[in-house]
Amino acid sequence: MLVIQNLAIKLKALRALRGMHQRELAQKTGIHNNLIVDYEKGRAIPSPEQLRLIEEALGIQFNAETESAFAVLAPDLQLQEAA
Repeated sequence: MLVIQNLAIKLKALRALRGMHQRELAQKTGIHNNLIVDYEKGRAIPSPEQLRLIEEALGIQFNAETESAFAVLAPDLQLQEAA
């Protein structure tokens, strides 16, 4: 569950940092807007192909580099660790 929440938080933050609205991300990826909302709320997980489309639209990759970039771009946003 923590992985899903981390992805949701990062997706929303990185999209916002790019100055992009959910509808814009949906248009750029071809993924329905409601599904983008569900990803950002942690209610759904993108398939590998959908994740690739999101990465391409945002100009990032969700990997170890994203962790570092995320820490630099959004240092005030703390991710919760599993208890």
